[in-house]
Parts: sequence; structure tokens; C-alpha cells
Amino acid sequence: MTLVATPEAAIAAALTKCATTVEVVRHGQWRMTLSNGVDLAARARVDDGWLLLDAPLPRAATAGVLELLGWNATLEGGARFALGAGRRATGVRAEMPLEDGVDLHRRMVEMCRGFRTAMKKLHHVGEPDGPCGSAAPPSRDLADLCRETGWTVTERETGRLAIDLDVPGEFQQAMVETRDDRRVTATLAVLEPSAAHGSPSAPVCVEALGLLLLRCCGIVRMARAAVRRWEGASQALFEMVFDSEPCAAELAHAFGALSVSSRLASREAAVLWRDERVARSYVDQWDQEKGGVS
Repeated sequence: MTLVATPEAAIAAALTKCATTVEVVRHGQWRMTLSNGVDLAARARVDDGWLLLDAPLPRAATAGVLELLGWNATLEGGARFALGAGRRATGVRAEMPLEDGVDLHRRMVEMCRGFRTAMKKLHHVGEPDGPCGSAAPPSRDLADLCRETGWTVTERETGRLAIDLDVPGEFQQAMVETRDDRRVTATLAVLEPSAAHGSPSAPVCVEALGLLLLRCCGIVRMARAAVRRWEGASQALFEMVFDSEPCAAELAHAFGALSVSSRLASREAAVLWRDERVARSYVDQWDQEKGGVS
């Protein structure tokens, strides 16, 4: 895949459109202020063919892990709450690959919108901004786009697409579909349905699972852990939600991110969900750790 040549000027122009203030720190790095009822100090930087946005949010440590995961499901532009090295190192993050076919300006606007919504959620300032209407109708067949990534695609009778993920020793599939609002989603359930719908042995198991998932949000680019309501029950999942039509390069990165997330969290999640002793040890470890979002 071909990287976009010298994207810094385009990034700076997009940041200027989205932020109230923008400061160049050094080549390929910026500080900015986003405002939506509350000012948010954020950072942007180019790193090995990616644009990374993040904003430390110390106050997020006061929110429960399930609350943060529920909020994640509402954020635009792939933005997500994430944990860094310790529970108090909470922030909001988003990334995009700088490759041909990626609409840099459009994605930047969506990412910044997600950051502003995160601040409204955190500070309870009015109602968070929702997506601006429905996404545009897709210009290309989604199955064709997925096949263009090189990943194995199976079309289901439900209209959804199953993508075989790269998880050694396990058969894992991501589900890809165009929602009623025309947004494209790629999702992977964290637990098998039988485990996800069952009750954990103790509240500490829920806490431990939430901490694990939020930590993965801070490690894996593009992968967002969220809790959504599904058929009357809450389900934890990893997801990518594209507010506008993705290109094949973005889908390929999404499938890679879901694969890495599964490797990191699937087995651990199943243990934490059921084993109170292990869950308690995991939570205690997090309570003792400190650190910042890097």
C-alpha cells in the first residue's frame, strides 16, 4: 500500500478546521484545543504511516468501566476511551492510516467530533452531538471492498459478511455490515454468546473484564471495545464503526486490529468473566498501578 506523500500540510489544514487553537510542536506533531461546551486539550502526531490523536482525561478515572465502554459505543470517528498504564491514566484516542484512498479531511472531522462527544459525556454538558444525519449511500458493494483487502470473506444469508481473522489456534470471524443508518461496522464478540449472556460469578468479574477491554483500547490501533445492547442483553465487543464509507485499506487495518484484539483478550476475557479469584487479583493489580497515557 502506498503512503500519502507529505501529509503534514493536509493534516494541519484539517486540524485548523476542527480545533479552536492549533500549535505546531515539531514536524508531524501538534497540540490543539477542541471545544464543545468544555475545552479539551488534545494532541496529534504522525507515526509510521498513521495519524494518532489522543487527549489525557484524568476525570475519566471517576467513571465506571462499564460506563466508559457504553459511552464508547456512541462516539463518532472511531474515538474511544482507553486506559494507559494504570486506572488513572485514562484518555480518549483515535487513529487513521495515512494511505491512498483514505479521505484524510473527512476522517479528521469525524475523529474530532468523537472527541468532543467524549467530553460532553464525561462532563454531562448538554446532549452529546450525534452523527450529522445518515451517512451517504455506499458507492461500492461492501463485499467487493472486503474482498479487495485480501482477507477471506463469506457472505451470510442475513446480508452480513463474515471475515476470517488471523488468530493462531482459533477460528474467529468478524462480522461486517452496513447498518440502517448506512454506517459500516466490523465487529467481534468478546465472549461466545453462551458466556456473554450468562451472569458472571461476581461484580468484580465485570470490573476486571471492563479493565481488560479498556486496556486493549489503549494498545491496539483502531480497535474499540464497547458495550452495546443486543436482543435485550448487554454484549461486550470489539468494533470499528465507519461514519462514512471506508476504503479497502481502512477495512484491511480494521480486520488486522480485530485479529490482534482477539489474540490479546479473548481467552483472558473468558477467565476473568468466570473466575472471581483471578478477577480480584487483576483488579487489585490495576488499583496499585499508576501511569499516563502516552
